[in-house]
Amino acid sequence: MKNKTILGIAAGSHDASITILEDNKIVFASQSERYSKIKNDPNLNDELIKDSLNYITKPINIVCFYEKPLLKKTRQIISCQFSELTSAYYKDSIKKVKKFVKNDFSIKCINHHKTHASHAFISPYKESIVLVIDSIGEWDTISIWLFKNNELKLLEAEKYPYSLGLFYSAFTQDVGLIPNEHEYILMGMSSFGKNDYSELIKKFFNYNNKNNRFEYNFHKGLQTDFFKQYNKEDIAYSVQLILEHILERICFKVIKYQEKYNTNNLVYSGGVALNCVANSNVFLKYFTNIFIYPNPGDSGTSLGAVLFENKDKINFDSIYLGHNIKKTINIKEIVDYLINKKIVGIANGRAEFGPRALGNRSLLADPREFDIKDKVNAIKKREEFRPFAPVILEEYFSKYFFTKKQNSSPYMQFTFVCKHPNNFPAIVHIDNTSRVQTINEKQNSVFYFMLKEFYNRTGCPMLLNTSLNIKSQPIINDINDVKEFEKLYNVKVF
Repeated sequence: MKNKTILGIAAGSHDASITILEDNKIVFASQSERYSKIKNDPNLNDELIKDSLNYITKPINIVCFYEKPLLKKTRQIISCQFSELTSAYYKDSIKKVKKFVKNDFSIKCINHHKTHASHAFISPYKESIVLVIDSIGEWDTISIWLFKNNELKLLEAEKYPYSLGLFYSAFTQDVGLIPNEHEYILMGMSSFGKNDYSELIKKFFNYNNKNNRFEYNFHKGLQTDFFKQYNKEDIAYSVQLILEHILERICFKVIKYQEKYNTNNLVYSGGVALNCVANSNVFLKYFTNIFIYPNPGDSGTSLGAVLFENKDKINFDSIYLGHNIKKTINIKEIVDYLINKKIVGIANGRAEFGPRALGNRSLLADPREFDIKDKVNAIKKREEFRPFAPVILEEYFSKYFFTKKQNSSPYMQFTFVCKHPNNFPAIVHIDNTSRVQTINEKQNSVFYFMLKEFYNRTGCPMLLNTSLNIKSQPIINDINDVKEFEKLYNVKVF
């Protein structure tokens, strides 16, 4: 819709963000953590708000919040989360926006799962079934929708306390990691597991095979030390198996709805959609036409909020929606560094919106070097077992990976088995899989031609690509972050 400038807010729980849509185009989207330097910062940041307003040409008409606060409080009362009831995050967020947006604007609060489901407006499909799976909204934890004629119709929903997201987070905490932050580490750890304790876990927490669900509230945590006697990798392996088993049965429901409404398209959103192992093992098994927005978790719901209010299809042509570092980089010089076995940073143009570094805030290296993985892990202060992702020229994707009939993988949402793992030790996991990013000229021309130059000079069409940050710190955002990173870690950042 023309003549609308809509600001979306996600804040109060974790990973706060802002998205602005102007005249049917997304002009800005970024997370608070990039500005406050607090990982997963739940609060709106003043500098984020000020920066976002630099990208608009018209006044803000509408502000949309990513959930319904009063409805959420009813769940908090029922679940005895009394400490949460005094939280004023909604009012505080609106106050912060009003501090910088001086004109009058209307305010709307949108159902949380509806903000996730609204990613359908940015998908390539006019009609689709939409699946949302996360930890918890106001009450919903799993929901299935029909997207048709630019409208969302709820088909069915699972309610709190049953939650796949809370199940995965509870075991993330049990193995000594941080819930709502380190789930991806648990996922990576699962590949090292050998012993399957999934049936033991199901029995311990009253899994109902008929209803495909646990009769236990994982919001309380595990409340037992029983599973600490087992190897962490085995627990991670078992938890991942359970997740994939339940997701598979959910997929059967989705397929039935697809048949009923005569569509082959699936839009998948929510925090669980960040589990790229399950995405590959389950969803690519059943669906060819599947769209997962690159930021499907809660920080992506500020986008969903504006999309729902806008109620029109949006042309999704870029994930680079954040702060702009305006400078020119020398591609040949960067490739010279890489060929000389050096690790380099890229901080150029607008930052990616979401958890993945996709070429504008990246740390790059030659994936053929045997010891490069250890060197990069040392810089990033990460666990040694954790793999790195490759970025590969899209035209060489199928030559180097078993692609599962996918033509591309532009946002690191799926894993693929490498055909020549011994040749690329830095970017394959213990199971020879890689979380691949493919790149073409339309996505990011600078990054594409950089990789093309590396290929022309080495015969290797891929690079190691990881986020430009240190473990447990946000991805760097602005030029001051660049200078600090270079100073502290002795890495050249272009």
